[in-house]
Amino acid sequence: MPGPAKTPTLRTLHYAVGVALVALTVVGLLLFRILDPGAGGDSALLVDIGVIMGLALIKAYLVGAEYMEIRKSVTWLKAAFGSWLLLTWLSIMITTYLGMHLDGYIHFL
Repeated sequence: MPGPAKTPTLRTLHYAVGVALVALTVVGLLLFRILDPGAGGDSALLVDIGVIMGLALIKAYLVGAEYMEIRKSVTWLKAAFGSWLLLTWLSIMITTYLGMHLDGYIHFL
């Protein structure tokens, strides 16, 4: 029995979420550079990691949804899978930021 047809709207929504992650990362970089113009290398690294991870998680969501048949499952499972990927991206960004800016404090201790 074939599953429900894949709608272009759902695929567009998945791409929109990934594009929003990348856009938020870039906006964060611009704000960071405006507020602290002297910092360059650390924020550029953070944005590179954010963009790469955002694109990787877009692909992971699309491929995972395809092969794990997430699209045919219940709504809460789709939301849980997307939330898990979003939290993965967020935790990597926070860890990278803290790792770059708390390094001096760790050596001080």
